[in-house]
Amino acid sequence: PLGALVFRDAGKAGMTCTGVHLGGKELEVRTTRDGSPGAVVSFAGLLRTIQMVPTEIRQAGGVPRGLPALAERRPLMHLLIGLRGNAEDLGLPAADWSRLPHCGLPVDSVDNLTGQIKCGPIGGVGREEEEETPTEAEEKEGSEKKKEKTPEKRRPVKFSSGSSWMRVSFPSAKDPSWKERHPNMTTCVVTVEADDAFVDHDPAARPLMYAPRRAPPAGEAERLTERILRDLHAAFPAVRAASEYVRLTGPVPAGLSHTPERYVAPGVRPATNYRGLFVGGGDVGHGGGFR
Repeated sequence: PLGALVFRDAGKAGMTCTGVHLGGKELEVRTTRDGSPGAVVSFAGLLRTIQMVPTEIRQAGGVPRGLPALAERRPLMHLLIGLRGNAEDLGLPAADWSRLPHCGLPVDSVDNLTGQIKCGPIGGVGREEEEETPTEAEEKEGSEKKKEKTPEKRRPVKFSSGSSWMRVSFPSAKDPSWKERHPNMTTCVVTVEADDAFVDHDPAARPLMYAPRRAPPAGEAERLTERILRDLHAAFPAVRAASEYVRLTGPVPAGLSHTPERYVAPGVRPATNYRGLFVGGGDVGHGGGFR
């Protein structure tokens, strides 16, 4: 497993990142031709990279000013599926298929008199309907009930079949040489966001970060797999009969959530506050996918 970053005293340059602890061993980058230490580029994500910096180095260099405004995206679960048959025979696309909740479904209506379709707003599914303006007496009664009402517990996040975000990819269909190297075989990867049964977090923490649960409740992996397969088979019916291998993996860290706060937060850039250490990947770019 990936451990703490290694820092060495580089003379006039001061404490410089020169390597990382990996699998119980200390790996250091090579020096440049002029003898100066090389650089370490971390693709572990901005927040997790800062966690890997030794405490004394982090205290001396400080952290980015915009750090409290950042939040990790909910970790991902991958359902890996091995299929019997070629992608062409199964009619599977090379392009990824994504479902974005409440973004692409219009709320249309039909005029009962003329039968004409009236186009409604995009993304109306899941929105609350506008309520009528309450009277003064109703407002007073409602405010009294709110005072007596005990605070509700936060509902656990679960994958909702038919509506939750999901991405389906057929990696082998993108490889022109796959058919020659692995005939009569196709791969499929379905990606969803992890349920609360698999990850834990403190909603009030700043920055917001997720941690995998050591032992998810019994049966949760099987239930999530069943729900994912139900939606996959609805979108790609040929997958059902061709499946020979199914395995659920995760949760996998997904980096920063690309909210407006992330783009205005100072300090989210490749260069860090620590000499010799840089951050790469989606956290300092446009992200790992369209979301």
